[in-house]
Amino acid sequence: NYYYEACTGGKLGWTPEAKNTCVLVARQNGMELMCVLMGATTAKEMFEDARYLFDYGFEHLQPYRLQSGEEQSRSAIGYNSSGKAIGKMQLGYDITCLMDTTAEPENITAEWTLPEEPILGSASGVTVTLTMEDGADSGQSTLLGTYPAVVMEQSLYEEQQAAPVVKEEKPSRPGFMGVLLVAGKVLLIVAAVLVGSFVLLYLVVRIRYEYRKHKRNQKRREMAARGIYPKRKSVAGTNSARNGVKKR
Repeated sequence: NYYYEACTGGKLGWTPEAKNTCVLVARQNGMELMCVLMGATTAKEMFEDARYLFDYGFEHLQPYRLQSGEEQSRSAIGYNSSGKAIGKMQLGYDITCLMDTTAEPENITAEWTLPEEPILGSASGVTVTLTMEDGADSGQSTLLGTYPAVVMEQSLYEEQQAAPVVKEEKPSRPGFMGVLLVAGKVLLIVAAVLVGSFVLLYLVVRIRYEYRKHKRNQKRREMAARGIYPKRKSVAGTNSARNGVKKR
């Protein structure tokens, strides 16, 4: 018998990896549950598991409504640009979650997420995660869900002092010593550039001189190897010519 009276709809499927799968919805006494199964080897096994889960849920679970204005065990405080506390955070709207019939609502804890720059009356980036402690000694908790929250425009504590506002200091103009310091840095940079240019020019001239000297020596060695020697002027002839010029 694969009939379940409370079932209102669903979808069956099968894949080689997940085997028999199903997504079923059932409604009873005003409470609607959804069952998702996979890995069943036969359709009978899948139906029996789904019926067991639905029976357990309708017997041991109950809806619990959390109103947006209800106080939670933890709140977060935001500040506006003037440093004034902008107030508490609360749920953006009323929500309904499923709880065990033996659970106590007082065990619900809220963890708030506040953006870096909260916007008053906005739920943008503000969330609350609700968890339920399974027991005082169990040390475990059940996640009820994460929901959008809102920052309210009201102060949490009247006696709370406003957060100090840090004013941005405008940069002061440099004085005479500052001008001298800047001028000195500029002169050092210019001097470094000039010295570098001089060194580079010296290296270029030196390299060219050495290159030409090397070429001349190489040419002389080649001529000497072929028995060609450059003609040299005699010193006596040069002196006679010089003496002749002096006599005139």
